[in-house]
Amino acid sequence: MFDSFMKSLRRGWAFFVASLALLRQESALMVIPVLQLFVLFGVCLCGGLGIFLTIDSGDSGELIASVISIGTLFVMMLVIYAMMGMTVNMVDVTVKGGKPSVKDAWADVKQNFLAILTIAVISTIVSLLTSWVRENRKGIIGVIGSIIMGIVERLWTVVSFLVLPAVIIEDLGFRDAISRVKKLHGDNLVTIAVGEVGVSWIGGLIALVMALMTGGLIFVMNSVPVLSYVLVPVLILSWVAYFAFVNYVRLAYHTCLFIWAAGKEQDPNFQAPGPLGKALAGID
Repeated sequence: MFDSFMKSLRRGWAFFVASLALLRQESALMVIPVLQLFVLFGVCLCGGLGIFLTIDSGDSGELIASVISIGTLFVMMLVIYAMMGMTVNMVDVTVKGGKPSVKDAWADVKQNFLAILTIAVISTIVSLLTSWVRENRKGIIGVIGSIIMGIVERLWTVVSFLVLPAVIIEDLGFRDAISRVKKLHGDNLVTIAVGEVGVSWIGGLIALVMALMTGGLIFVMNSVPVLSYVLVPVLILSWVAYFAFVNYVRLAYHTCLFIWAAGKEQDPNFQAPGPLGKALAGID
């Protein structure tokens, strides 16, 4: 078990390194992940302001605030998956030797908007159900329900990451994309799990280092307050870069995984493309 865990960590690290190499080759791949964070911040800000202005207006105000809250969550999900779709397009083009374009990526997302909208709706429903179960859990049944919904939420997140490349790369509707993913990845669950665990753990370890660094810098700022004018922007930009990069790596992983699985469907000797080719060395 320990050997399997270390293997997944090594593969996750290999994929991070290879993804960084791909990013050095084409820096435009980070444009959408970074932009996504700022767009989400704007959506949250507008939604939060709407809730603040209405929640104290009696029962009707609470109802309106709830509607705004749900609407904000849905818009966030739509932004997340639309911009993830753009990144998938750009990674796919880069891995295949082309020149990625934000304009072309956006055109691809618009072409497949209905499927992306469906993913966003399901994600919103899953998130709302999970939150409701956690907020209303009572006793052991409530705890079990919360755990089950947490697992469902995690599984759906993985499924959505698997489905999105099928939607973007092959222009499939949601139902057809689900069938396609089931067909392609049905025999590759070990490959997916190993890579998913590895990428997640390496991302978590980097976050731990970032958290320790943040704590150290906060201590320095408390000792020398004037440094906060420099260090606060550095911390904000560092965390933005971290979240954007981790999101890009995970999308690159699932995009290359889909290309690899589709290629092996046609040719059993097909070699995994780009960063996945290096990270998956020897797995199959």
